[in-house]
Amino acid sequence: MMADIHNYKQSFERAIERIKENQVISEENKEIILNFKDYLLSEGIGLAKIGRYLCDLIKLSRMLRKTFSEADKEDLRHVVAELEQTNLAAETKKGFKIMLRKLYRFIRGVEEKGISVSKDEWIVIISILAFAFL
Repeated sequence: MMADIHNYKQSFERAIERIKENQVISEENKEIILNFKDYLLSEGIGLAKIGRYLCDLIKLSRMLRKTFSEADKEDLRHVVAELEQTNLAAETKKGFKIMLRKLYRFIRGVEEKGISVSKDEWIVIISILAFAFL
């Protein structure tokens, strides 16, 4: 077993506590975030990456000002536009967009890559985030 010299486990646990104690994040979003965390763990995603996603999800909750399930195409477009206007590094922006795509795949129940879903289910995910990897 490798030593955790960067304290990823502690950072991960702190991020979970921050989410649970955050008064701005709705109870519905907290439940989605914690279920998403469990899903990522079950997929073998590392603590460092999940910790990063948890921090990004706190930001997303603040930016959306509504539940993740209520967010529509325009809401996500606004979030991505706001993200693009920041001075964050390109890789940080890319990571946020990847997290956003994974989150909405999870919310929509699309866990397997290559699964065919209806056009309506993809409109929120693809129409906003497709350009993220151009």
